Amino acid sequence: LHCWDRSLQNKLHINSSHGNHSHLKHKPPPMRGCPVHLMDGCPWPHCNPTCPTIRDQLTGQEMGVMQFLKHLGFDVKKMAQQQGMDPKKLLGMLSNGS
Repeated sequence: LHCWDRSLQNKLHINSSHGNHSHLKHKPPPMRGCPVHLMDGCPWPHCNPTCPTIRDQLTGQEMGVMQFLKHLGFDVKKMAQQQGMDPKKLLGMLSNGS
């Protein structure tokens, strides 16, 4: 979100300065996107698929997808009911990552 916000602010700044010729100094163009940083570990899942498995922050043990969702308060029965499906089918879909 930080990079998205920075990118938006840069666009707004550039758009607002067009037509305003009172600026004698021209700033260098802003960086595009976010810098890439490699990580050895991630405390929670991120968009980066190269992050290692999810670990419980208290115990350090690996967490499966369902353990993680339950940790976040995900209710399988309620979600299955909302989707009009069997809870076992939803569990299977979540376990397979589909």
